[in-house]
Amino acid sequence: MSNYKAEITLMIVALLCFGIFVLFANGVIDPLVQTIGQGFKTMVTNVFGDVGDLRPGK
Repeated sequence: MSNYKAEITLMIVALLCFGIFVLFANGVIDPLVQTIGQGFKTMVTNVFGDVGDLRPGK
């Protein structure tokens, strides 16, 4: 029984890897990563924008 579980798990992992490769090849991931990056940049700017200049000697 455990051999079958291992085989099924390997098949699922292989299908997930193949699906990720297909998403990268079709250009689905690139805009998604850019959108997440822009949102993260906006969040960091909003959180730390009012802190001021934290460089030493300023």
